[in-house]
Amino acid sequence: QYDEVFTDIHKAVDDALDSGVDEIVFLDSDIIPQQDAIMRFRFWHYPFVTGLYYERNANHYPSLRIFKDGQYYPVDISNINQPYIFVDACGLGFAYIEAEIFRRLSKPWFKWDSTSITSPSEDIYFSKKVWDELGIKPLVDLNNVAGHIGSANYGKEISYVED
Repeated sequence: QYDEVFTDIHKAVDDALDSGVDEIVFLDSDIIPQQDAIMRFRFWHYPFVTGLYYERNANHYPSLRIFKDGQYYPVDISNINQPYIFVDACGLGFAYIEAEIFRRLSKPWFKWDSTSITSPSEDIYFSKKVWDELGIKPLVDLNNVAGHIGSANYGKEISYVED
């Protein structure tokens, strides 16, 4: 199942690149962005930008990771008082990536071994690959906040959604 998903993602990116696009926006179907989210991404004039959204798992961490002591850890943003930060990895459920990144990056862009609990997700794999090959870390626009629908809409404030 995962191989099919990654084949589809690679094909979608290849098709976008073949059509000559300059930028690619990743938006999961359960993410609710602000109306001006893409303008906010473009504001930074940076090739890899993510907004702020929270995971649906039990801890509701921001979908941001820092690499420390050989592992990826969630980023604590509670005491950050600036509009952006750089992280080592981010979720791609709400992200802006200039097409040139894909053109310069070796394939596969996304990979995940779903049989291994220690395997990084495809998002972390991609972020690490962009850093290793191009020296670019994701910029997080902390004011470009999106909701994440589940049994609750996880954002800065959690609001519950009727099923």
